[in-house]
Amino acid sequence: MSYLRQDYNANLFNNSLILIVDDDPSSLDIVRTLLEMRNGRTLTAVNGKRALDVLENHTPAFIVCDISMPVMDGWDFLKSVRADEKLAEIPVIALTAHALRGDRERVLEAGFSGYMTKPIIPRVFAVEIKDLVEKTPAIRVRISS
Repeated sequence: MSYLRQDYNANLFNNSLILIVDDDPSSLDIVRTLLEMRNGRTLTAVNGKRALDVLENHTPAFIVCDISMPVMDGWDFLKSVRADEKLAEIPVIALTAHALRGDRERVLEAGFSGYMTKPIIPRVFAVEIKDLVEKTPAIRVRISS
């Protein structure tokens, strides 16, 4: 895929398990494809409640989570993850269409480990996720284990 040639690392995720939570099927598919192209194994959920169900049986290296979803949104999902001592240390990256001034700060203050915006542009997402992984020690440690 030519849009990933620049700054591409095919083994970035070292076969690590990654949970993607998003109610938009196209966003879910794009993120899954891009993470799997970099040697990530993925699980998916369409809302926070379903993601909590997945976490009962799996412990991902990190989670990429939309914020605006039906049933349980990303804010409530994050609160549930942080409140559970078995899950609290899992990095959760917000993936959101909220890109106004102050949204990034609000997301990080809430306890998300990182912030990425929609719409997902494959080449941009690939570079952003690589940068985020390299700059977030909690993610680097979990994918190198």
